[in-house]
Order: sequence, then C-alpha cells, then structure tokens
Amino acid sequence: SPNGGTPTNPALTGAISYAKGLQTSLAGKANVSIILATDGEPKDCTSNSIADVASTVGSVKDSLKTYVIGLGDNLANLNTIAQSAGTNGGKAFLVDGSSTAVTADLTAALGTIRAAALTCSYGIPAAPEGKTLDFNQVNVVYGTKDNQSVLVKHSADCKDPSGWRYDDETSPKQILLCDGVCGTVKGDTVKTIDVVLGCATNGSVSGVN
Repeated sequence: SPNGGTPTNPALTGAISYAKGLQTSLAGKANVSIILATDGEPKDCTSNSIADVASTVGSVKDSLKTYVIGLGDNLANLNTIAQSAGTNGGKAFLVDGSSTAVTADLTAALGTIRAAALTCSYGIPAAPEGKTLDFNQVNVVYGTKDNQSVLVKHSADCKDPSGWRYDDETSPKQILLCDGVCGTVKGDTVKTIDVVLGCATNGSVSGVN
C-alpha cells in the first residue's frame, strides 16, 4: 500500500513491459516512448537507486526512448537517468513545483517531448488479407486540430520539402516524411497522420512493383 516511498525502478520496469507490448501490437505503425515523471528521487524498495534506474532506461534506449520530468526541488540527480536514456541532450526536464509558472513549464516540457518523440518514418501497412498492395496507390494525409485534412504529395527525392518518399523506391518498407512536412507534423497544429491505401498516389511514383 502507499507509504510515501518512491519506487521508481519497479514502476519504470512495468512501464517498459507495457510499452514493449504496444510496440509489438502496433507493428511499426506508431512510435512508442515513455515519460518518467516524478516528484522525488528513487526511495525505498531494493535495486531502486538513481544508478539502478539509469541502468534500466539505458538497457532499452536503442528501441525505446524514456524522457524524464522532475517536479519539485533538488532533483538534479535525475539528469543521470536522462543521460543514460540519451534523451533531451542528457538532461531531465526539471520543473520548480513552487513556481507560479508550474503549469506553463510542465506544458512546455510535454510539448518538447511530444515533438522529439514523434517519428517522421512509418511502416507501410500490410495489404488486406487476400489482396496485394499497389505502391502506386498510397497516400499520406494529416489532419489538423481545426479538422482540416491535408494531402501530402509524393516526392521521391524530397525536392519538395513538404512531400514524402519511400525509403526504397523500388522495394519500399517505410514511408519517410521530407523535412518540411516533418517539421509541420512535429508542431502543435497536427492531430493525426494517416497512410491511406487504394487511391492513385498524389505525385509520381515510378519503378515500384
């Protein structure tokens, strides 16, 4: 039962297990990350030191990113966890709980994490059972917060920075957003992004079988 301790490493271990399950179920269709938010350093429980938590996030950093938020005072040691996670330049987001701007500071931290965690590459969805995927009939559409739908044009060489391309135009496995639209998607105006199958690709696709 709750007793005032801070069982960071047990909680994080559970979060990692759950996140890995999401990665499996989503099969590359979305990016999965963890936010470790705490109002204190690890306390109580066995194998629950700063070093233990850093080791836990470091063991999965190549496949699962962990972002660290500390809310309160004297939490600089949380930077050690962020360094091991390899996120936010090796620094935790430290929010002063006594500040009158705590809501704005926490919102800003979450916005920064959102932008960093979003991916600009997407696995190509599998064709429906019994069907074959025509790579000339794939489109990318993003939806804005004001409920507008924007069709992104295919640009094989990304000369159009607001376009998308395949990782391999002859045997694609992923859809990659070009720099311009990637920046747009990572902003705060985009709500959804979809890969749509079955209609002629907006933009030219050649040499794809």
